[in-house]
Amino acid sequence: MNIKKKKEFKILIVDDEESIVNFLKATMEDEGFNVLQSTSAGDALEICDKNHPHLVMLDLRMPSMDGIEVLKKIREKDPEKNILVILISAYGAELGESDRQVMDEMDVKDFIPKGVSLFEAKERIFKVIQEKYKIS
Repeated sequence: MNIKKKKEFKILIVDDEESIVNFLKATMEDEGFNVLQSTSAGDALEICDKNHPHLVMLDLRMPSMDGIEVLKKIREKDPEKNILVILISAYGAELGESDRQVMDEMDVKDFIPKGVSLFEAKERIFKVIQEKYKIS
């Protein structure tokens, strides 16, 4: 896949906290990316099916379906692991060994705690994108 411009790169942000979604969406749109959003796991899967994002930023803990379950469903439809995935959560310390193992198996590119600075979050997101795509 050859993506030359940020506006061609689709990011799906999934978090049950609307303020987090809106903040990340505004931040990434300001950087020139095409951003989709969802505050529910079920809607996120539909958006993913219809829009084929290049990157999914996914909250680990959500009420109806947690991020690991959503990730597994994404990978069922994306076994080649073309979709980049970054998990985000306020519960980083609660990650168990089984969660970490699934994250490795499902090719999660990064885990960003919600408390990191905007600068660090953007830096880590850009690093993940640049590892696969060379976007100008």
